[in-house]
Amino acid sequence: MSMIADKAWALTEPVCAELGLQLVEIDYRKRGSRWVLAILVDKVGGVGVSDLSELSSQLDPLFDIEDFIPNKYVLEVSSPGVLRALKRPDDFIRFSGHRAKVFLSDMVENRKRFVGVIRAVVQREQDPAVVFELSSGATLEVPLALIRRANLYYTTKELLTGVGRK
Repeated sequence: MSMIADKAWALTEPVCAELGLQLVEIDYRKRGSRWVLAILVDKVGGVGVSDLSELSSQLDPLFDIEDFIPNKYVLEVSSPGVLRALKRPDDFIRFSGHRAKVFLSDMVENRKRFVGVIRAVVQREQDPAVVFELSSGATLEVPLALIRRANLYYTTKELLTGVGRK
């Protein structure tokens, strides 16, 4: 994470806690000709427009007072969406029982990508690992450090009929 994103995280996290929101991700990068500070938040039951509006209205003046962003930028506050990224052990714990599409940086049991149901997060030596149940019924334990990218995964039918939120 960049120094700007780190500072934004430190300022945003306590505000999110006050509002009952979970800070998921902060990204600061140039998109086209403008700089964008994107803040993704979530909460049990899902984030509403009023949550995003309230957070934005509190962060905007705070960031102006702190004056830590050297470029003119656009502040985007949003939800990670239904196909949200899973990055931290807490993400996998929260969505235990849900399917995830997973891409690995190295092979694990002859797989570099798969879809599996998140079953558990276990501590192995110093690093956590995520246990997935595959469609075959077999389980696959993957060190978190090997997960390059993971997102919640739903079928088109599930998305069209609505998926339950945690």
